[in-house]
Amino acid sequence: MSSTSNLKNLQISILHFWNRGIRSVSRMRREASIPLRTIYYNIDKLKQTGSLQHRGGNGRPRVLDGLEKKTIGQFIKSTTKKDLEVVVEVITVFSKQTTLLK
Repeated sequence: MSSTSNLKNLQISILHFWNRGIRSVSRMRREASIPLRTIYYNIDKLKQTGSLQHRGGNGRPRVLDGLEKKTIGQFIKSTTKKDLEVVVEVITVFSKQTTLLK
């Protein structure tokens, strides 16, 4: 069993206890052999969001989305070497200006 499916099973067990009205951490631990820290973490998440779903929004946001990447790829395929040199020059100047603004 992978750690992801094990975590999911633990969350299902905690949610089952929660829905049955069992709020005792020691009872959950005794009956389901779930680590205390996992129980506390998931109960906090239930109290804050009402769900055990992943909160999302973690990590660095993408600089370009799929449409922008596709557009740039199409542009590069349809241009000549000289055009690309101009684009590189413009991007270099733009990135220097952006750095100065920070």
